[in-house]
Amino acid sequence: MKKMIWLLGLTTLVGMLFSFTPALAQDSLATSEISLTTEQTSNPMEFPTTWGRIKDLYRMKDPSERSEIGLKPMGGTYASQQWWRSLSQGQRNELICQTAYNHMISLGGNVNVFSRSSGYNCKTWVQSYVVPRASQYVAVIPASTSWCTWAAGQYVRIEGYGPAGVSIRGAVRGNIVQSHWGNYPHTMIIWSQTGSGVWVIDCNYNLRGGLTIHYISHSNFETISRGCYTVYQVIGG
Repeated sequence: MKKMIWLLGLTTLVGMLFSFTPALAQDSLATSEISLTTEQTSNPMEFPTTWGRIKDLYRMKDPSERSEIGLKPMGGTYASQQWWRSLSQGQRNELICQTAYNHMISLGGNVNVFSRSSGYNCKTWVQSYVVPRASQYVAVIPASTSWCTWAAGQYVRIEGYGPAGVSIRGAVRGNIVQSHWGNYPHTMIIWSQTGSGVWVIDCNYNLRGGLTIHYISHSNFETISRGCYTVYQVIGG
């Protein structure tokens, strides 16, 4: 009799453990996801590792949701997209300028001093180095359609074309200008405006891949470009 009671008690205990285990596991998973979600929003500059873990977790649950929470083609992680969109336009422009400046300084360049070769030309430097790094690989600069225009893109907005809209006189720090430039096309980033011209930071102005900041008067800009240029803003998407 005692043996039967002991077996009955053991069976009841095992049943209780099995009945509680799924609930405990589910609560543990929910708590883990909540804590990671809190972490990912506490400091946006720490998002790559945390968001990578969350993204992978959700993609394992349902791969069909990738367009909602996963990667966009050449558009960074979901978290970096959210971060880039959360910035003001002034902050995005400043990141572009600082990324360009840091690269120039790292290669020995400065104001009116060309750096050693960056290995890029003017457009590929902006398209493949500056904007991707400034935006955590979110913003994509489209291909050129002429010497002074780009194709349409999710992350660029035309501020003005030649004298129409925002001209070179109205371009602001961090705007990118695609221009006819004598015998070549040229891409440059607006560094600052003065009453009579612009300081720009660009690549390959010396045709050797060098980076520098230099001054161009408004009148010279209009003459050299022949009025064929586009002022672009890199936006949040």
